[in-house]
Amino acid sequence: MLEVLAISQLAHWWRAGSGYDASGWVDVKGGKKFTPAATMPALQTIAAYNNKPALKFTDLNNGLQCPGIFVAGQAMGWLVVGRAGDGDNAALLGTNASSTADQLRQQYGSNGLSYNQLGSQSTTMTLTANNYGQGPLMLLGTNNPAIPQTRNIVRRSTGLVSDTSPTTQTVGIAGTELRMGWGSLAIDGGDVAEVMIFNTYIGDLADVIGKITNFVVNEYGWSA
Repeated sequence: MLEVLAISQLAHWWRAGSGYDASGWVDVKGGKKFTPAATMPALQTIAAYNNKPALKFTDLNNGLQCPGIFVAGQAMGWLVVGRAGDGDNAALLGTNASSTADQLRQQYGSNGLSYNQLGSQSTTMTLTANNYGQGPLMLLGTNNPAIPQTRNIVRRSTGLVSDTSPTTQTVGIAGTELRMGWGSLAIDGGDVAEVMIFNTYIGDLADVIGKITNFVVNEYGWSA
């Protein structure tokens, strides 16, 4: 954990086991606080997370918001360890803008799991068949509108699922507020254990990607 905390490009890190109470969820790196729309999601120890804590979204009123996280149009990166509910077309994360490009959306269905990269345009990926019962995913994405460039990496307990390598479809986010399970982004029955936000494009920073990937793999008992 200390090795990840020391990453200079890491601006915010929310961990389910830290900074949580009935009033919100505070990040361990930048001190920013998610606050609920109505009620906080429940903090639970979940077997699928290697018996580690995760926030369980059992109610569509469990949405969280945190202002002042992004600068619209600037390079950024993010990591989520979590999953939407089984059969749920949900967005795990998004911003206060309404564009689809401002949402990290998971869609479960017969064709497997697809997701749109937060902050990019038309970067939907269809992954191998997956459902809630197969456990959480590590979803890592980063984009730089100035280049433009984006990269997506997906892992789960059995190993690497997909790595897109850099592409040129990035348009950049428009909103400045980070939201999770909020309003039209509501997660119905999903859970989230880790959220990281980076203040730059990290797609070509092998050392950073290696550190955060190794942390997730070791923390949740996944195969390398």
